[in-house]
Amino acid sequence: MRGFSPSDAALEGFQVLRQHWRVVVGWAGFAFVAVIAMVVVTVIVAVPMQLLAGGPESNDAVTVASIIWPLGMIGVMALTVSALFRLMLRSEQPEFLYLRIGADELRILAVLLALGLCKVLILWAGAGLVAVAAKGGMAVTILIGVILILSFFALAARFGLAPVMTFADRRLRLAAAWRLGRGHTVQLAGMALLAFCLVAFMAGASWVGLFLLGGVLTGFQDLSLSGVASLEAHPGRVLFQVVTEMMLIPVFLVLLLAPWVAAYRALSADPA
Repeated sequence: MRGFSPSDAALEGFQVLRQHWRVVVGWAGFAFVAVIAMVVVTVIVAVPMQLLAGGPESNDAVTVASIIWPLGMIGVMALTVSALFRLMLRSEQPEFLYLRIGADELRILAVLLALGLCKVLILWAGAGLVAVAAKGGMAVTILIGVILILSFFALAARFGLAPVMTFADRRLRLAAAWRLGRGHTVQLAGMALLAFCLVAFMAGASWVGLFLLGGVLTGFQDLSLSGVASLEAHPGRVLFQVVTEMMLIPVFLVLLLAPWVAAYRALSADPA
């Protein structure tokens, strides 16, 4: 049986950043262009709607942005994830920064949405079970909560290989991912947890940096503002934060998903 080291796999993202940092910078630039495109589309759609609705008091701009921005972010993530898998699994197909819009991207989008929906349903069902268990006392509630958390991580670990296998095999591979992870649930969960902790640390450091930079540029007294009030008071700061966060998404995706590619390589080459 070929050895599978969760710690080595969890650090695979840093190897990708070191070896292909120019490509990752290109993905960050692509995310920047996507943000600009979303801003332009929002303005083009929202301004006429506001004029027809009676002026700046209308909330149509917020409504349009709440639709366009999530869809845009999902699209950017699907394209970037596919590009990362193409870089690591099909390096002979560089394309433009390994980016492409095709069947691979649609399959990745489908499997990501399916996994996201499953996680939401599991969390919803788990919250219901905890609410019911709460009637039996604190000890029962804690026990049920621990069991649900462990079950959630186990399921996430077993299905975590699905996006990589879907890209590699060019078809949806949820059941196959479950079978491939058999016997390696703890290792996959440990790998995912370690990678998540590393990304959480980097995300926290990035947020602190943006917070301090925003305070230096626009004043710390207004940093408590949020939502529409912050956008009206400091539109430049809000746009800068959004653009920076979007440009960091490719880096975080590499750190989170490259370990799954390493795990897939190790397990798929396992003769057992």
